[in-house]
Amino acid sequence: MFQESEIRGRVLGSEMWKRIRQNQDERYHALASPTDGEAGNRPKLYMDFKRVFGIPTERLYTAIESGTVKRIAVLLQPYVSDLVHRFFSFHSRVPLPD
Repeated sequence: MFQESEIRGRVLGSEMWKRIRQNQDERYHALASPTDGEAGNRPKLYMDFKRVFGIPTERLYTAIESGTVKRIAVLLQPYVSDLVHRFFSFHSRVPLPD
């Protein structure tokens, strides 16, 4: 997850940035922050599908229970399905020569 300023610094051109902000670029996925409650002050976050890593599920839940990791959001249906679909669409591409 990256804040807007981190992603914006890597993107050249306003047309490309516009596509990223509108979730029209296959490499990036924009997540809107809730507008109510404590979460309303959080910045808009972006995922870069070229920069991924994995954490074993058991280790993640142990860290949440111990308080070393804090869950800040839960992605519900149908949004989680859209995110998974976009991620695998990006990573399952077959590169072709020019």
